[in-house]
Amino acid sequence: MPFGVVRASDEIDVQWYRTPTIDGRIGQNEYPPPAVSIPWNGAESCKVYVCQNASFLFIAVEVPDETNNNQNDRIKIWLGKEPPSPERSFRTDDYYIIATRSGQWSLDRLEVSNASTTDSSGWRVEVAVSFSELGIAKGRKKAIAIIIEDDGSVRVRWPENAQESSPKTWGTLYSTYSWGTIELVLQSLKTDATTLIVGRNITISVEYSNEGTAPVENVTVGFYVDNSTYIILNDTERIEPHRLGYVSVNWTAIFGNHTISAKLDPFNRIFERNEDNNEKAISVQARMAKLKVRSIQGVNITAGEQTKKVNASGEVDFDVSLGRINLATQNALYQGDTRYVFQRWSNWKNDSTIELIISKDFEIEAFYKKEHRLRFIFQDSDGSPISPQPSKVMLSAPNGSIITLNGTYDVWLQEGTVIVSNIIWSSINVISENLIYRVQGPANLSIRCRIYDVEVRVRDSFDFPVQGANVTLVLPNQTSVWRTTDSEGKAIFIGIPVGRIDGSVSNLGTTTPISGIEITSNYTIPVFIPLSMNTILILVAMLVGIVATLLVIWMKRGAKKQKVPEPLRSLGPPI
Repeated sequence: MPFGVVRASDEIDVQWYRTPTIDGRIGQNEYPPPAVSIPWNGAESCKVYVCQNASFLFIAVEVPDETNNNQNDRIKIWLGKEPPSPERSFRTDDYYIIATRSGQWSLDRLEVSNASTTDSSGWRVEVAVSFSELGIAKGRKKAIAIIIEDDGSVRVRWPENAQESSPKTWGTLYSTYSWGTIELVLQSLKTDATTLIVGRNITISVEYSNEGTAPVENVTVGFYVDNSTYIILNDTERIEPHRLGYVSVNWTAIFGNHTISAKLDPFNRIFERNEDNNEKAISVQARMAKLKVRSIQGVNITAGEQTKKVNASGEVDFDVSLGRINLATQNALYQGDTRYVFQRWSNWKNDSTIELIISKDFEIEAFYKKEHRLRFIFQDSDGSPISPQPSKVMLSAPNGSIITLNGTYDVWLQEGTVIVSNIIWSSINVISENLIYRVQGPANLSIRCRIYDVEVRVRDSFDFPVQGANVTLVLPNQTSVWRTTDSEGKAIFIGIPVGRIDGSVSNLGTTTPISGIEITSNYTIPVFIPLSMNTILILVAMLVGIVATLLVIWMKRGAKKQKVPEPLRSLGPPI
């Protein structure tokens, strides 16, 4: 219940307070706010102040009357050891204290300290009664009545119907402090986080104890940030002696270094013998949230508007605000013929750009797979580059995926085993079995293919080379190629895929077939044809020779038949 407020019209809650000085003067803040305020004239009131310390009950009455030293002006304070009740009668342990404005006192069997002053501003009376005089103890209530006479006539009563000889009409004195002491001690001040992040709600907690002998409630706790009032709270819990109280408040952390302090009873409404243990302060530092990204060295990471490169330790830090933020990493990092390709984040997101909700320091990792450039070099059986390149290459990558290459034969692969299953050249698979390679870094991979050179040697029946013969080969893919024999009778075909070939040799209107030749290596095909220019020339020469020989023979034989006998020569020509 707020200080100075009467719970009911006939009850006064006696507050624990600092010990007033009994000198007839009521100084500012010497007492709690008035427990009773009784109208005196139109603008002013009589005020009754009541408080206690560990041993005494203090009562002060202030009358705003300008009359000086009037013996008939009296303030009568009646006190009883037992509280009023409907059947309550006057008892021997009911006492009175009477003060006159002229300075005379009547004390009924009570040992009290008392003082009064009077001047043009009014009249003030103070008394201090020990607990032992009234039998004050924990949980006990007492009776009180105040009657003020002006010039011998009763002008003010409290309670309103109070009668001097009728204690059942008196009011009640009680103490929420149970007539004991209160000693508040602020035991601890702390935050719920060792690291304060800007924008985060931080709980600031106070733990305090009541080291007095009386319970306390409605303890006011002030919280301050950098010496400015943040909030003042009222703890409604009742804290028994030697028990703890707890109060907490939320504060949104602001960037920088701060001093956070808390103070019990900041308005000093609770009197304590030691006021030096009611306050504590702590120093805190609020920083931006730390976003730590781990990945491979050299990768660029972008958080919001900030872009940083992962350092040699494999991580990079960002200072970020709480809330939503876009985080991105580059899709691939190239280092010569080795590259690193983004796979996923540690939160199992597969996109290189993701949105995070930052509520505290956060760590995440970007995983990359390491790949090497593998350059395929295709050669024929002799190790010479083939042209054109294969139309298709099929292989199994180290991760088990099947890759088909068409036209471009640089491929990025992870470390591990690569199996080449098909190399299609001229529609023929030019490898006989799977080729197995181990990828450990960038490499040029030379593959010998079953591609051969075929030589067709054409000879005639005289074993002379036939020049100018047309040689046609039908390849395993059913396409045809042709060449003309040179002066040595050779037609050379380069780049013939493995398999069965057929063909023919045509010369001078004759055709000689080539059938069912299995090409599994470089191969020479001998072809004999019956007719060639050489053959014809030889035959012509032979025929000319024969004709010439026969003509000579014939001529010789004819000459013998026409020879004239010697004796007849002289006779002259025949007549």
